Amino acid sequence: MAFEFGLFFIGALFWVEARLQGDAFSADIYGNLALMLPAEFWAALMMAAAAITINGLIKPIHHRRVAIGSCLQLANFAALAYSAAFTGGEFVIAVFASVMFVTPHIWLAFEGLRNDAK
Repeated sequence: MAFEFGLFFIGALFWVEARLQGDAFSADIYGNLALMLPAEFWAALMMAAAAITINGLIKPIHHRRVAIGSCLQLANFAALAYSAAFTGGEFVIAVFASVMFVTPHIWLAFEGLRNDAK
């Protein structure tokens, strides 16, 4: 759950930076696909998905909420990784997003879906 609180906090900081500076995203770093949507969208998606996942992890655990929040995070970070790897961004950003964010959310989504079926 601490991981999701961290993602919510990072999303909030990213939102503030996007609102104040306006250049939170760079095509050189994140790729052109990421720039098709405003930085505020990516930050809001990260915060919303983290909030849904946190809500699902609070006892009593709601496995479906965990699965939904994790799948949203998975889609968010997979899209950013794809954008960085294949549309002109930095490859290291794609590897970082894939290893640090996509992988744990695959596990959380799997566990949420598996336990929801019980």
